Amino acid sequence: MTMETNGNRHRLFAGTLAVLSVAAMLAGCGKESAKSELQKGVDAYYARDYARAVEHYRAAADMNDAEAQYQLGCCYAKAEGVPLNWDEAFRWWGKAAEQGHPESVERMADLHKLEATRQSAEQGDAEAQYQFAECCFWGTDMEEDEEEAVKWYRMAADQEHARAQAQLGLCYYDGMGVEEDVVEAVKWWSKAAQQDDQFALYRLGKCYLDGIGVDMDWDKARECFRRAAEMKDKEDGVQFFASESQKMLDDILAYEKNLPAAEQGDAEAQIAVAKFFSGRGNSDEEAVKWYRRAAEQEHPEAQYELGLRYKYGSGVEKDETEAVKWYRKAAEQGHDLARNALGICYEKGIGVAKDPDEANKWKQMYLQSGVPVILYTTGMQLAKRGRPGDMEEALGFWRRAAEWKNPSLKAVPAVAAAQYELGRCLYYGIGLDEDKSAGIEWFRKAAKNGDADAKAILDDLPAGPAPQP
Repeated sequence: MTMETNGNRHRLFAGTLAVLSVAAMLAGCGKESAKSELQKGVDAYYARDYARAVEHYRAAADMNDAEAQYQLGCCYAKAEGVPLNWDEAFRWWGKAAEQGHPESVERMADLHKLEATRQSAEQGDAEAQYQFAECCFWGTDMEEDEEEAVKWYRMAADQEHARAQAQLGLCYYDGMGVEEDVVEAVKWWSKAAQQDDQFALYRLGKCYLDGIGVDMDWDKARECFRRAAEMKDKEDGVQFFASESQKMLDDILAYEKNLPAAEQGDAEAQIAVAKFFSGRGNSDEEAVKWYRRAAEQEHPEAQYELGLRYKYGSGVEKDETEAVKWYRKAAEQGHDLARNALGICYEKGIGVAKDPDEANKWKQMYLQSGVPVILYTTGMQLAKRGRPGDMEEALGFWRRAAEWKNPSLKAVPAVAAAQYELGRCLYYGIGLDEDKSAGIEWFRKAAKNGDADAKAILDDLPAGPAPQP
């Protein structure tokens, strides 16, 4: 072997190493560049500049960065920075999945599952038709399409699939993917209810109760609610509608209990009856009737509720001037929400001429009405914290709440609770010098304002020594 040959080989080997080094360096640069583009995309995304995020994601994705490919797919799926395009979303997820990207692999599995469901649905499988309809309705791994959802719900419903029948009824009731038709909604809910579908029973019960899409029939409404409520222990039941059905049964019972007193003029009973009818479609006018009866007896809550209905035209023709009239009556009796509503009316000129001074007056009264609640709550937080000086500070907050003048109806319980805490501290010498007489006096004030704990202590006092803390 000649020296020249060895030299040639040495030069060839050195050249090969140089080429490999350059290739490795370029690959490294490419990797770093992809990382940089991905990070820029992430930063832009969190700055909500989705169009710029897409640019950077695409640059990194074109360099075969799996995370960037996944994120770009997500942008297409959520229409962020690009138009909604599920085909593009799955194309990029597919590229990332080929590299083993976990979320992309999961997405592609979902796509295969969706395709299998669609094929089964096309072959007439009722459960698959219902599941595919749900994907269309909610836009799960595909573009949301209510009309397409209705088509598949109907196919399954025609095969007596109870959940599909219930959902088809909801589509007709709310006009989703089909023209609104409450009679048709009742028809499908009735079919599903025959198969003990809990949601259908609940919605059918409400229709019978309010006479929507069917003649009003409270006996049938009770029967629907009863059957749905009894499913509360059924493992595959929708527990929410069981509890809501039980609530409707309780509301009906309360209404029937309060009705005789309401008819005889009891304002509290009239409000209870009004609340039963309130917000229930065809029953709003009945709610207004009962609120008016109580409002005419100067009940502030009823006056405020009547004002609301005039403002929004619920169960009565909209009349903002009349709304202000009833707000004022309630506000003058200390109803804090009415004070706030009246302040807003003066501020915006709703039913009354704009008047910044009047607006400020009523708003300040509203804010002040809630102060006792804040004072009492702050005191409790300090007392529970238990650091040095906290109890003394808590007592200051409770005293201010306890001595609050003319609290709103809503704030009275907070005032009473503060009076009780102040009495307890004085009676037992907690954070203060013991003064049983002063403590009893605060207990009496709290009891007068309805505090149950204060009443219980006062009831126990004559029986013997004071209870220990």
